[in-house]
Amino acid sequence: MNRTDAAREYDQEPRPLRPCRRCRHLFWKVYFHGLILVVVAGGAIALIEIKLGHPEGAPWHEFQLDVARHLSENSEYLLSRSADLEESLRRELEFHDTQVSVYTLDGRLIMTNIRPALSPLSAPDLARLDGRLFHPSGRGEKTTAAGLPREGHSVAYVLMHRSRSGVAPLSLRITIAVIAVLLVLCLGSLPIAHFITAPVERLTVAARLIGSGDLSVRTGISSGRRDEVGHLAVAFDEMAGRLERLVQSERELLANISHELRTPLSRIRVAAEIAEEGDPERAKAYLSEISVDLKELDRLIEDVLTLARLDVAEAKKSPGSFPVHLERIDVCEFAVKTAERFRMANPEVILNMDASPSIRPLDADPALLQRAISNLLDNARKYSEPGVPILLRCGESDGCVVIEVRDGGIGIDPEDLPRIFEPFFRTDRSRTRQAGGVGLGLALVRRIVNAHGGNISVDSASGSGTTFRIRLPAAD
Repeated sequence: MNRTDAAREYDQEPRPLRPCRRCRHLFWKVYFHGLILVVVAGGAIALIEIKLGHPEGAPWHEFQLDVARHLSENSEYLLSRSADLEESLRRELEFHDTQVSVYTLDGRLIMTNIRPALSPLSAPDLARLDGRLFHPSGRGEKTTAAGLPREGHSVAYVLMHRSRSGVAPLSLRITIAVIAVLLVLCLGSLPIAHFITAPVERLTVAARLIGSGDLSVRTGISSGRRDEVGHLAVAFDEMAGRLERLVQSERELLANISHELRTPLSRIRVAAEIAEEGDPERAKAYLSEISVDLKELDRLIEDVLTLARLDVAEAKKSPGSFPVHLERIDVCEFAVKTAERFRMANPEVILNMDASPSIRPLDADPALLQRAISNLLDNARKYSEPGVPILLRCGESDGCVVIEVRDGGIGIDPEDLPRIFEPFFRTDRSRTRQAGGVGLGLALVRRIVNAHGGNISVDSASGSGTTFRIRLPAAD
């Protein structure tokens, strides 16, 4: 699989997800929870209105007495400035759906809150005025009258009529408003509940599909959400992408290892057949090639096992899961030995070294650390043109020992840099058996560095070489 095919597979558009009806429970829970809150809020508003407002259940007679008493106490002000008093009583009267008209004894209208005003009393009813409430003749039980006394005798009277016996207009408006709010919230809660629960439903469906083996599924909601759910979707899609790449890399690993094993096994089989035929010279020629292949296979198997054990140790957060035998190492001497070993294995490569004898020592596992640096040197050799030197530099910075491996080779493409330390990942330039292995070298280097409490970084650009930089804590 080339890089174009892999990119097409990993970066494909998310497949549309079908809604899951079994995942609608959360939607209805959110929706009905909102409705319950609205109903409770409406009931609280109604209760407050009943308790704090004018008691709707209070007798109509008591309210009439209050109005008559108030007008009687202000009879002098009423006769002189009735317009002001009329305005002050308007809201209270409207609250109780009450029509009020005030007349003098001679039939002159003083104030009213309706047009036309209530008709004045007849002569027989005028004779009944004494400050107490009574029902004028022929007007029914909804109309009452009372005299407004001044200095012991009535100077005016008030007529009060309640047009409806039901809920007062203001209370009715409050009730209608509450019902309207409830209806609007009921309808408005549908898109709100959907907005909250739809991403969770998509995440549930995507998780179920990934669990069933479909690793190409993505939620597709990461671009439209900036809240916590959007961040969760981004993390989920990134996790799915990494999982898909890892599984694909492992599949490639199986294919590559199968290829790596097939060639030496074929040579061994051929050598065995030749040996059976009794041709020792040809068998000897094959055996020399088989020896080289077996060394490569031994290194491959050792890399896979070491990487797996280091991964287990890192996952358990327990260094004891993988034994790291720490020793006090002289960095300069260690670098010289590593460089000599590399030159002996690769005499055609130019390796320069820059290491100061004054560098503080390290507490490290010599075998693992040498393996990590050897992998970096071998990696630099693979991607450097013949005759281009490689530099191994050792120094000290901020209490850490810094080991650099620099080459002047082809470099690494920017899109490959974030993934070069992933197990089984290989760039396009290392797809052949001669150019590279199965993509475990750099992953193993990072695991070894992490096991020593250090870190590794890389600086590279396509066509301008690569520098790997290891930082390890110096010994006290």
